[in-house]
Amino acid sequence: MAASNAGGPKHPAWFHNLRADAHVSVEIGTAEGAVEHFRATAVVAEREERGRMREEHQGVARTVEELETLLASSGAPEALRAEVDRLAARLERHFAYEEAHLLPVLTPQSR
Repeated sequence: MAASNAGGPKHPAWFHNLRADAHVSVEIGTAEGAVEHFRATAVVAEREERGRMREEHQGVARTVEELETLLASSGAPEALRAEVDRLAARLERHFAYEEAHLLPVLTPQSR
């Protein structure tokens, strides 16, 4: 989870609550539609990791902006489709990376 506060200059209030008490309850939806609950400890990302995450999320925001601009345009359908596919692939790569790196950290060890 990222306490980005939508790019604001200050952390959101809940971030400070986590710093004061890092014990959390987590809920993760399963492929079957159930919800799994477990306890965890929140950890603040190190400076290098925060920088990488910021760059990743800025890239996603730029891609979404590009998609919105593209979809509002009146270009030829074939050209639009190719560009939408390219941008969608960029988002898929990002989400695959996050899934590969974040899910193992978030998944409780005792299942």
